[in-house]
Amino acid sequence: MPARDDLRLLVLGAAEEPRLQGLPGFSVRTVRAAREAVQRIAGGDADCIGVVCQPWPGSDSLRVQHASEETTIPLVLFVDPRREGAAEAVSLLGADAVVDLSWPPALLAQALRASVQRVQTGRVVVDIQRQVLHVAAGQVVQLESNALRDELTGLYNVRHFRQALAQEHARCERHGRSYGLLSADLDNLQHLNATRGQELGSRLLGEVGGAIRSELGPRHQGFRVGGDEFMILMPEADTTAALALAHRLRERVSGLRVPEGAEPVRPSLSLGVASYPAHGRTSGDVVAHADRALLRAKARGKNQVDAGAVP
Repeated sequence: MPARDDLRLLVLGAAEEPRLQGLPGFSVRTVRAAREAVQRIAGGDADCIGVVCQPWPGSDSLRVQHASEETTIPLVLFVDPRREGAAEAVSLLGADAVVDLSWPPALLAQALRASVQRVQTGRVVVDIQRQVLHVAAGQVVQLESNALRDELTGLYNVRHFRQALAQEHARCERHGRSYGLLSADLDNLQHLNATRGQELGSRLLGEVGGAIRSELGPRHQGFRVGGDEFMILMPEADTTAALALAHRLRERVSGLRVPEGAEPVRPSLSLGVASYPAHGRTSGDVVAHADRALLRAKARGKNQVDAGAVP
């Protein structure tokens, strides 16, 4: 039985290397096939992988090298400097350490253990550094995302709306494509805030934001651009597609029931519809058309959709 603190040395070789058997501080297992070595590496059955140079590493050794590189298990090349091709083997196989087989067993074991500890420590440090960098990069992405989103509704904010609209308009203008734009307003929010409290208004905005997000297509983007004002940008959409989404949104919000005392609040949404290039040559023209259509929808009694006419 190997001692509890013995390092498990897995040796890939055509035959057992007698100078590695009974190595102080190591339990040695010899395998003859790269497939078995790779499986044992993947299963964590080794603390160190050894390749015996005879006379130089072939494709099996290279397969084991790749498996070692994916773990913290070091790869050691055992060479006998008296053998022809030893120098070539060292240059061909990217081993973590090279150990001279002609050394006495005690010296060979001490050098091998030192190499294992050094390589494992180095790889763990590198792995920690990679994890730190990965977490830091994720935090930067999250901070950037948070800076572009409205916390209450989960939609993008007005700053991102300006950027996204400018980019989409430039793309469509350059390639002769179209986009749809919805201007929406949560009806009666100011009155509710004044009469029943802003806490209810905040809950309403959160519910409406969720309803808008649930109806957006994969390429659509929703924005909260004011207190109770929203914009929805629809790449590759014409007026007909924009109208269809506006009606779905109106119906979805009308179906909401927000608990408040004995009688739940039933919010509603008014929407104005526009599209490029049907409703203007510039992004400002398209926004202005959507806003005018929204005002007409509000004037007709709210909870309405209006697209107006092509100018």
